[in-house]
Amino acid sequence: MIVRLFLAVTLLFFNAAPGAFVQTGDAVEGEQLYVQQCASCHGGQGQGASAPALVGCSRCDSLDDLTQKIENDMPRGNPGNCIDACAQDTAAYIFEVLNGNTQTTTVPETSTTSSVPPEPSTTTTTAVSSTTTSSVAASTTTTSVNEPPCAFELLYGKDAYETVLLRSFRDTVLAETTAGQSLVYLFNRINPALTAVLLNSESDKVRIKGGVDAVLPLVEVLLEECLID
Repeated sequence: MIVRLFLAVTLLFFNAAPGAFVQTGDAVEGEQLYVQQCASCHGGQGQGASAPALVGCSRCDSLDDLTQKIENDMPRGNPGNCIDACAQDTAAYIFEVLNGNTQTTTVPETSTTSSVPPEPSTTTTTAVSSTTTSSVAASTTTTSVNEPPCAFELLYGKDAYETVLLRSFRDTVLAETTAGQSLVYLFNRINPALTAVLLNSESDKVRIKGGVDAVLPLVEVLLEECLID
């Protein structure tokens, strides 16, 4: 049970949340990419040519905006040819070298006074009758006014089936073991950073949702087995 639990939650948290750890581009790599794909239109120093200048442009102070613009629309005539690391590195070159900005990563403050996971929260769990689909336990939780929203609520909606499923997995499966409680504690620690990514980057939100969608069938199976046992 512990091995299956570890596998499921590892997939859920680490495959589903690549954006929880902010990826920054490499301006050195980005310079060569810029020369190859951007300079002919935007100028060697970003001064503009057949395309607008990239010095002092409306997106030039936002690394995320630059990256998304490159991924979605660039290069002209061949959009989608520069994505992921290519877009991040090119954006970093424009952001840092051409515009003199500095990449910074803001990590929400978290308490480090204790490394011991908190006791499981007292949540009310009600099992939903199973028909031909997996059983899902509907949970109600109390959220502090100062707490950020749950990442899964931002992905699917507060009362969506997927959100209820993941709450039930937390309360019915994870809460029953020390290992599970530790993983819940870990997720709660990274949740502020993850929600910040979801609120500020639509492209990362799509990727994270795709990762979570991929492991939902496994979560359903584990939850159903727990309810049957």
